[in-house]
Amino acid sequence: MSFVVRIFFCLAIVGLSGCHRARPSLTLSVPDTAFRIVEKDGASLLLPPPAATSFHTQELSISLPKQKLSPSRTAACQVSNDLFQLQILDDRALLRMSPVDSWWKQADASLDEVLPSLETLEHRRCLSTHSALQLQQIIRESLPMRPGQSLYGAYGYRMGGGGLDLRSGMRVSLQRAHFRIPAALRKSPADGFIGISTVQYERGEDGDFRRLGVEYSSDLLRQSLRRGWQDLYFAREAGARPVYRLFLLTHYVRAGIQRSAIVIGASSVAQLSDVEKQLKQDPGAPCSSLARAKVACVLFEGEVTASVELLARIDGTPTYVPWGTTVRTVLQQRKKELPTMQLRRLWAKQLLSVEVDGDRNSLLDLALVAGDELSWE
Repeated sequence: MSFVVRIFFCLAIVGLSGCHRARPSLTLSVPDTAFRIVEKDGASLLLPPPAATSFHTQELSISLPKQKLSPSRTAACQVSNDLFQLQILDDRALLRMSPVDSWWKQADASLDEVLPSLETLEHRRCLSTHSALQLQQIIRESLPMRPGQSLYGAYGYRMGGGGLDLRSGMRVSLQRAHFRIPAALRKSPADGFIGISTVQYERGEDGDFRRLGVEYSSDLLRQSLRRGWQDLYFAREAGARPVYRLFLLTHYVRAGIQRSAIVIGASSVAQLSDVEKQLKQDPGAPCSSLARAKVACVLFEGEVTASVELLARIDGTPTYVPWGTTVRTVLQQRKKELPTMQLRRLWAKQLLSVEVDGDRNSLLDLALVAGDELSWE
């Protein structure tokens, strides 16, 4: 696989989803091609536009603003593991993949080891200030993946993993059950039940969380909560950070700990990786224990669930769908047919078609991401 992604620094200062305001933006040129699904080693493989332009050698070249690195610095400006080697040169970042067959089957886990090292390269002045975070996302979105792994390229979620990045086009719903009687004193699960509140937030293009609305299952609940409750303050507690990740604690939590999720806001992917390690070691740790990591922390405890939805356009209508929704799910729910379906996906803010070489059934397992458009002839 040999392909080039060109990156340019914008002169304007813009706020980006997932990137702190007032930082220079990296933007992508759009290859004159579509997303493609091809057959490889007996399985389907989704090729983003850079990969779809050529799929023969295992190398990704990303153009960077030109700089002059001395030989000693060039030697220090590279990281590698068993599957990937990333090298920063004078005018580009070069990512080489192992020549082993089917390297893409383990690419997500292996790439997770390499991407945090980009911040180390930035500290070594191999990369310009604040560019590591954006370069990490560009690399992740550019690599071939199985159709069902779309959520990794877009949000860093791996099957069986603990969480996903919160980016623009996503909605977080907090549903909480409210009771008059403390849990320890209830004689039955419904003892003292008042109702369920739902508070929804979205992450905008500027990176901020905004409250979309509040719903109450009964007037009695509305009256009892007139002074407010913790879910109303999520946006304030989350603060303003370049990157946020929702960790689903069911992957970590021990029996007896009543918490469903935690949102971490950090300045880097490396910070998030460190926090994830801490959560695995101690799922019951309070947010205060993460203060030394200098991250924003919002913990959801008690009878509350935190769920994520993605904004797609289905049959011409903007629609929020649960994260993890596949093409198969939409077809079943809408009683639509695959042969007449058209799917387009965002690349560098431009909608491009998703085309299939061979059996169109390979589309069925494609996980939707924010911005996807599905229509039928």
